[in-house]
Amino acid sequence: MMRIILFWATNIAIIIVISIVFNLLGITSILDAKSVGLDFNALLIISAVIGMSGSFISLAMTKIFCKAGDGRAGHRQSPNADRATVVQYRR
Repeated sequence: MMRIILFWATNIAIIIVISIVFNLLGITSILDAKSVGLDFNALLIISAVIGMSGSFISLAMTKIFCKAGDGRAGHRQSPNADRATVVQYRR
């Protein structure tokens, strides 16, 4: 659960930093003066969706690769229904 909370917090912090940097550097006013017509709110939303989906895929792949690298196959049910035993290493 903590991984998911840190995942969301990191991605939201990145979006906030990007918007602050754009405002401090005056990029929005420069592009408005040149009549580019770029909507930064839409750009931030699109970058958030693409960035979060990419980092979610990376997070899932990392978990799979770490399990494979350690030689763990996963969890299986023990005779006690309330406990799960970790599969032994294949070394």
